[in-house]
Amino acid sequence: MNSKEKHISFMDFDTVFSSYLQTKTLKFDNSDFSDLTIILPRIGTIAKAFKELLGTISCDSIIIIDSLNGLMDSLNMLSSKSKSNAKAKEGDDNRASKHRSAGHQSLNILFLLLKKIESCEVPIVVTVYQPIEKSKKMIQELLSIKEEGEEEEEEKEAQTNHFVRISNSILFLEFIEEDLKTGFTVIKNNGSPSPPSGKNVKTFYPYSTWHYYNFINI
Repeated sequence: MNSKEKHISFMDFDTVFSSYLQTKTLKFDNSDFSDLTIILPRIGTIAKAFKELLGTISCDSIIIIDSLNGLMDSLNMLSSKSKSNAKAKEGDDNRASKHRSAGHQSLNILFLLLKKIESCEVPIVVTVYQPIEKSKKMIQELLSIKEEGEEEEEEKEAQTNHFVRISNSILFLEFIEEDLKTGFTVIKNNGSPSPPSGKNVKTFYPYSTWHYYNFINI
């Protein structure tokens, strides 16, 4: 956050971060962060918020979406509202059936952002709230190395993860509160010429180990 060379756009769906700043819970002075823009999307303004974000992205940007849960909840509520309006106006489900799931819509939004920043490789940080056991299981599945002859199965499993499918590079972050440490691992990096140990890489092959750092005390 202290990087003055980057402009951070923080989409705060649950308003927790905004509340922390306003109440000075984080003990930060807002004036210290001239490079930080907080966006508070509402159910009726999601499209406008993302349109404005797309219009302001440059090569010195960082985008934070907090959180995927909040985005999907908002899209679900927007979809429910649209379905209700469609039924009231038309008396049938024809228009309502055209509204896709929140998961599909959120994936399309992320895909548009990724296409927009392709030439600049702007980082997009997406937070998601889920049990740590589930996160660990998902990452271990992606990082598991299959036995020889099972490459096809591995590639098929990797493609079921939508983030893996639409992004060229993915870094998974995990904050360990009791140790004040941030753990991270690369689960996809198409930009790397060759992975460690000379392993053969096709479109996707996870190879990273876990690294842990205490960024708070740096």
